[in-house]
Amino acid sequence: MRKDIIIRFLKGTCSTEESEKVYQWWKTENSERELQQMIGEDLAGAFEKKAERRKDLDHLLSGIFAADHSGESRRRSIYPKENLSHLTVGAPKKSPWRYVKWAASVLLVLSLSFVLYLVQKEARLRQLPKEESISMIVKSNGYGRKSTIFLSDGTAVYLDSDSRITYPSRFKGNKREVILTGEAYFDVAHDPSKPFIVKAGPVNIKVLGTEFNVRAFSEDGIIKVSLEQGQVEISNEVNRRGISDKLFLSPGQSVVYHVEKADFEHVKRFDPMEDCAWKDGIIYFKKANFNEVIYKLKKWYNVQFKVVNRPSSVWSYSGSFNNQNLDNVLRSIGFSQGFSYEIMSDKVLIQFNDETDAPTP
Repeated sequence: MRKDIIIRFLKGTCSTEESEKVYQWWKTENSERELQQMIGEDLAGAFEKKAERRKDLDHLLSGIFAADHSGESRRRSIYPKENLSHLTVGAPKKSPWRYVKWAASVLLVLSLSFVLYLVQKEARLRQLPKEESISMIVKSNGYGRKSTIFLSDGTAVYLDSDSRITYPSRFKGNKREVILTGEAYFDVAHDPSKPFIVKAGPVNIKVLGTEFNVRAFSEDGIIKVSLEQGQVEISNEVNRRGISDKLFLSPGQSVVYHVEKADFEHVKRFDPMEDCAWKDGIIYFKKANFNEVIYKLKKWYNVQFKVVNRPSSVWSYSGSFNNQNLDNVLRSIGFSQGFSYEIMSDKVLIQFNDETDAPTP
């Protein structure tokens, strides 16, 4: 390491790049020995200069003392012995060089300690978290896609297809707030000091730490909250009476909010498979009519359906499929409901056995 860089480092005038060099150098095995050598060389140079000056002074003083030695007896005869103490050059005092050596040792220790302090201080500053700017992140899924998102507080969000969530890069302040359009299942990290709030249209769902599902597709005209664990507080912005409603759910309960009526239904029990199984890759149908089945398959697999002919009777289909491909699902449903199908890339043709035209969903 160059001595001039270390000197600038000690003075606090070196660049960031040079500080980095000093920091990396100090972590090497030979850094302390090199520093001692540098300080030793500087001290040796200083000693040599002072020694030269001392030699000159000693030579001058010895000449003076030699020239004046012959007159010393005369001074003793003239002045009493007790009065000669301030005139007589006595025995040489102890050499001051031992104090210089002691000071050099102290200087070496202090220099090493000071460098170590500065390096450690810079390392601590380097490890301090930098203030991050908070940005809003938007994650969205199209048809046929689902995703799992982990928020900065540890909350897991299972985002359904045709859904979007907006959240900050990190939560700051006394609350954790996200905005949802579509459907998502939340496994919220517990934090009593910072309530977790999901804004779904005019509805706010407030929790501390729990698991619940929110369905808020705009085309449905409803917002449904289904609670599996913990407790949630649900409120709307205003109802038709101009006031905000507030209610609480316990595990196993759900509530539906009608957007057009700006009002809640009564709290009810819900089927976890029907409301939450989607997050585990399970397509679940419970007494679903034809349009409901086609709509769910359309979003789940990102395909367009064309339907030829109409079912001969009213549909009421129930069944579940765990991570099955579209071909397996259509084969099973078609066998029980009496239709054939053909998959052509992102299009599916469904044809019933009778001749009555069926509405295209």
